[in-house]
Amino acid sequence: MKIEIYVNKAKDKNHIWLEKLTSVADKLNIEYKIICDDDLNSKSNADALFVLGGDGTILNLTEYAGKNNLPLVGINAGKLGFLTEFEMDEIEDAFNLFKNNQLEKDSRVTLKIKVNDKIYYALNDAVVQRIRVEERGNNVASIDVYIDNNLVDKIIGDGVVVSTPTGTTAYALSAGGAILA
Repeated sequence: MKIEIYVNKAKDKNHIWLEKLTSVADKLNIEYKIICDDDLNSKSNADALFVLGGDGTILNLTEYAGKNNLPLVGINAGKLGFLTEFEMDEIEDAFNLFKNNQLEKDSRVTLKIKVNDKIYYALNDAVVQRIRVEERGNNVASIDVYIDNNLVDKIIGDGVVVSTPTGTTAYALSAGGAILA
């Protein structure tokens, strides 16, 4: 069993939590690799990605995890932690559950966005918008929207926001709305 560990540097300036994560991994004989932003374009051969940060950190790693088919195990070092499963005082529990194959998978809908030949992944949403060119005045975008290769609509306007259930929940939460299971 091999994991990768990503720690949001802004949440762990003195590396206290990184040391805690690696100490627990060592104690439980879990092989690990610490990754940083420079590694996010590389291939992974890990079984899971442990992420210490907040919801923004999880969202930033969605593309890397998607490309590498890596499940994310989130440890909340942020404020809300809606997308994380564990709090920082539960690090050892998270590692034990992983090692014993007892983590319950929470599958979420993600977006796979193809623009020309480049592929992107998103957990919350994708925004396609027009680019305002001063010389052209108020121009609009013409966007063909497909889902599973089926044309959904041809939209002419400022742009399109495509959101997943996770993304719409985040919008409702940030606007002070109710969250329903």
